[in-house]
Amino acid sequence: MNSERDETKLNRFWERLGIPVCTLREARRVIELAFDNKQVVCMIGEAGIGKTHLWNQISEDREWDRVTLYLAHLEREDIGGIPFPSGNGSGTYDFLCEKTIKRVIDNAKPTLLVLDEWNRGEKAVMNAAFTLMESRRFGSYKLPDHVYIGAAMNPSESNYIVNEAEKDPAFRRRLIMLAVQSNVASFMEHARGRGDFHPTVVDYLEAQPTNLNDIAARDAGKVYANPAAWEKISDGLKAIDSRGEDLATMERTLLLWGGGIVGMQTMSTFIDFLKERAVFINPDEIISDYKKKARRKIMRLVKSGRNDALMETCESIAVALVGRRDTPEVKDHLGKVARNLGAFLKDLPSEATMGFLTKLGKHATDAGQDGTQFHLDLSEELSKGDDYQKAIERIGDAHDAVERDAEKSSSRL
Repeated sequence: MNSERDETKLNRFWERLGIPVCTLREARRVIELAFDNKQVVCMIGEAGIGKTHLWNQISEDREWDRVTLYLAHLEREDIGGIPFPSGNGSGTYDFLCEKTIKRVIDNAKPTLLVLDEWNRGEKAVMNAAFTLMESRRFGSYKLPDHVYIGAAMNPSESNYIVNEAEKDPAFRRRLIMLAVQSNVASFMEHARGRGDFHPTVVDYLEAQPTNLNDIAARDAGKVYANPAAWEKISDGLKAIDSRGEDLATMERTLLLWGGGIVGMQTMSTFIDFLKERAVFINPDEIISDYKKKARRKIMRLVKSGRNDALMETCESIAVALVGRRDTPEVKDHLGKVARNLGAFLKDLPSEATMGFLTKLGKHATDAGQDGTQFHLDLSEELSKGDDYQKAIERIGDAHDAVERDAEKSSSRL
C-alpha cells in the first residue's frame, strides 16, 4: 500500500478547498459544537472510513432518532415536495411531503437528519437541499427546532463519480466543511470498544494495522480493505461463531467470502493470521507484562531475522498505545507501560527501535493535540528507565559505527 501517495492526493482536495483536516474523533467535537448553533457540518472523506458510522454513534449517544437521505437516489420532489392546488379558489397551491420527511417533521423526539452523498445528487436535488439547510424547510413545511442536520460526501479527486458541488461558493458558505481521515489508532480504539468488533479482526488489525485501509488497491480499481469492509468481516465472523462453526475448518469459504469484501491478497494474510497466530504478537502482551508474556517470542523473531514481523509488531504497539491512551490500563499505569516498553526496545535491533519511535510519533501526531500530549508524557516516563537508555545508546553506537565505516571507505579512496 502506498499511503504516502494517498496523502498527496488527499492534500490536493483539502488544500484546494482551504479546509481543516482532522480525525473522526476530532470531527465529532466540532459537530457537537455546531449543533448548539444549528449549523451544518459536512464531512468530506474517502469511502468506508467511518463517516456514516460517526453520525450513527452521535445519534445513539444522544438518544436521538436518525434519518439518512442519500441525495444520489432522490428526485427534486423528494425534498422540495409536490405542489397541488389548495382547492379553496384562491389560486394558490400547497405541497405534498414525502412520507419519510413528514415523519421527521411530525416526530416530537430530537432527530438527526443526515444528507449523505451530497456531491452525487442532481442539480435540482442540490437546490432543494440548499433550501433545506438555509431555510430549514421542505416545501411549505418548516423543520422543528429539535431536528439537526449533518452532511457527508466523498472528495472530488480519486475515482468517485461526483458533481464537484464543493466548487459552488454558495455550498461552501452554508456548510462547515471538514476533511476527515482514517486514523488507525482511533479506529482500533473504536473497534475494541463501542464498535464491538470480532476479537479476531481486532487482533489481526492490531498485528497488521497497515492493512486497515488498502489505498493502492482502491486506486487500482480493485476491491479494497477499509474500515467499513472490516466491519462486514467482523459481522460475518460473529455469525459463524453463533452457529458454532470452527473458523479453522473454513479456509476456502472464508477466502472466497472475504476476498470479495477486502480483496484476495488482504484476506489471504488474514487467513494466514488465523493459522499462524504464534507469529503475530498481541500488543497487550508487551504493554502489560513484556518479559513474562512476549519476550520469548520477540527473541525468536530477532534471532531468526524476521525484521518484517518485528516492524509489524512495532506498528501494532504504536497504534495500540495511542488508541488506548485514555484507558485506565495505560493512562493510570503509564510508568509500568513505559518500563515494559523499555525492556522491549532494549531487545530490538537498533533499526527496529528507531522504526518504533518514528511510528509512535506519527500516530500520536495523527491523533491530534491529546495524542501529542500523550506522546510527551510517555517519552518522559521512558526516559526514566535504564532499559530505554540502553536502547537509545545502542542506536547511537550503531550510528557511530556507520560513520566510522564511511570514513574508512573514504580514506581508502
